[in-house]
Amino acid sequence: MFWLIVLFGVVGYSTIQLQRARVPSGLRLPHIHLYYTHTGCLRIIARFLFIASLFFLCWATIHWTVGSGPLGRLFLSKTNAIYPAPIASRALFFVIDRSGSMGEPSLGATLSKMDMVKRGVQKFLEAEAGEDLFGLMSFARAAMVRVPLSRDRDFFAHSLENMVPETEDVRNGTALGYAIFKSSCLIEACREFAKTKKSDHFVGQAIVVITDGLEEPHPADRAHPFRSMRYERSLQYAKERGIKVYYINIDKKSYERMPFIDRENIRALVEATGGIYGEVSPSYSLERFLSQVSSREGLQQAKSVVYASSLGWWLIGWAVVFCSLSRLLETSVLRVVQ
Repeated sequence: MFWLIVLFGVVGYSTIQLQRARVPSGLRLPHIHLYYTHTGCLRIIARFLFIASLFFLCWATIHWTVGSGPLGRLFLSKTNAIYPAPIASRALFFVIDRSGSMGEPSLGATLSKMDMVKRGVQKFLEAEAGEDLFGLMSFARAAMVRVPLSRDRDFFAHSLENMVPETEDVRNGTALGYAIFKSSCLIEACREFAKTKKSDHFVGQAIVVITDGLEEPHPADRAHPFRSMRYERSLQYAKERGIKVYYINIDKKSYERMPFIDRENIRALVEATGGIYGEVSPSYSLERFLSQVSSREGLQQAKSVVYASSLGWWLIGWAVVFCSLSRLLETSVLRVVQ
């Protein structure tokens, strides 16, 4: 496609040079004579249209080469996280349980709970487009940042796929409160960074927590100020900083065994942040929960990707139309040769 655009440019440039060299005014073809008018007004309009067509061709060239073409790897590196640009961005941090129990199959299914989460989040990612920022954090005994807030969807998908449940007891646990607190701090830091760069366009920030139970820090971390942090405190911290928390429990056995007062307590705290508390059931899937998150946060859907990829074709189309009008105006007589 890139070379096709270059060919259009070469043909257009050659046409201008031939006209400047005063080629014969009649261009003889097998059955057609084309005669060029020298009327001043029409010639000025024709030149304007031809220059406009070259402008659209150059625009299409820049779109493909810098946006998604050969030079894209040079200008848009996929190895580094992209910090907030001066545009309207939403920050969404996925905080996913990686404790040993996530390797067990979910109730009534053959897939493990971890595989179910991967499939649901991946579908969500494929349906989303635009300039929104996504982060990924996993937690067991400790909380680990796998993807900082970034627009790199490929990096996110790769990191999600490589995430596995914890198998070593010394590293196992469910430090839920610490994970929420840590992701809130990262969102806050990223937002403050945007302010210092005068690009304060964070129009929304949220955390999506996916777990199969309540917090259960490792016994050795009882004296640790962060790993033993209770979820009540971390949810309050997120609320004070305007960060919504969406919390979903994907294990039916877990939330059914949970005392009613604890379930209502965590529901109230989550909803106080502006988020949603959900529990996976036959009538309420993880995909449905993530769809609600997308609609509530106003995330852009994948249809905008189709438009962005077709922009170059629209530019080529306009270039062809303008060039055709230019040639039509310069052609005053079209006569069929007998």
